Amino acid sequence: MTTSSQLSRGAPAAALLGLLVLLASCTDKRAVPAADKIVAGTQVAPSTITVSEALLQSGRIATTLVERRVPQRELRAPGEVQTAEGDEGIVGSLVAGRIAELKGNIGDRVQKGQHLVTLQSPAVALLRAEAKRAETRLKLARQVLARLSDLEAQGATSQASIDHANADVQTSQADLDAYLTQLAGLGLAAAGDAESPSSVRLRSPIEGVIIERKAVLGGSVSPGDSLFRIVTSEAHAVLVHIPEARAHEVSVGSQVRVKARERDDAADGISCDATVDRVTGVVDEARTVTVRLRLAHPCSLHATGRSLTVTIPLAAAAAGVAELLIPAASVVEIRGRQVVFVQEGNSPVFSTRCLRLGSRIGDQVVVDDGLKEGERVVVHGTVLLKGEVLRLEPIE
Repeated sequence: MTTSSQLSRGAPAAALLGLLVLLASCTDKRAVPAADKIVAGTQVAPSTITVSEALLQSGRIATTLVERRVPQRELRAPGEVQTAEGDEGIVGSLVAGRIAELKGNIGDRVQKGQHLVTLQSPAVALLRAEAKRAETRLKLARQVLARLSDLEAQGATSQASIDHANADVQTSQADLDAYLTQLAGLGLAAAGDAESPSSVRLRSPIEGVIIERKAVLGGSVSPGDSLFRIVTSEAHAVLVHIPEARAHEVSVGSQVRVKARERDDAADGISCDATVDRVTGVVDEARTVTVRLRLAHPCSLHATGRSLTVTIPLAAAAAGVAELLIPAASVVEIRGRQVVFVQEGNSPVFSTRCLRLGSRIGDQVVVDDGLKEGERVVVHGTVLLKGEVLRLEPIE
């Protein structure tokens, strides 16, 4: 594929002369001729546009090969992301706090138990302090009981003092157990992390890929807030329902393309590759069968319930006829004519060419006349070149 990046601004007189010839051959200002009157394949020198080498290297202009092949038929159908039970995990907090550290982004693969978030929580600091005080009181109560036990052996204390000391030990132990239970219920240890007693580290509950992140550094967190969503590799599946009559044309292992539906503002324009994993033989009441797709990594469309548009290639007919095909994006309209920009060899020179087009198949279009197999046409940057043509067009 050839690319370029900045139109040459030299030789304006030659470019203007080229445009005059182009418009004389490719258009008729008085009327647009009928399709059977179009002179397809017209190439009038010097009706060319020259681009600088810098433009060619930037990727703003790209070409593709004109090929003769059997058209690939496609089927478009709605799909929905599904996850099996146990294949999805949430990283959330059971305490209020402020996010002091983040260690994960959408698309990252994480391990079970991996540290993703650090919170600073005053409530946790207070709870740990209470647990520490209870632990100190218990230690002191045990020391008192031990000394009284020694005195009892010498006959120097009463049984009532021993009973009172035992009660203090049991009370202190119950207080400590209560605080430790509260900390354990929050998934915390009694001792704080090295940074601070108020630190709370949140970890991934499963091994998988982060598909959603709501955490913001410095942001506040309330109990029950979801900060990350993680799914396992097995959860990356899309279910598609296709007509029963087309099921035999879908092959397991074939590559497909999935894209967020137009009304999905959160994933507008995002598309991902996928592979046909399974085609069920079960026909439902609507006379459709289910196709299961496995999404590739990384892909940010792994949200349970998300609606997608799926493009599935269908098996070609055995007696398919080869056609001359180009991407539909290669064709621009100039004064009612269908025109492409053809690269001259490997040079940064592109000539205009009028075409007679046939039917459109998916994102490809059949060329009835005007191009030859093996030529290269611009597929990306056509608007840029058309703009240059119109810019240099003489004003009457």
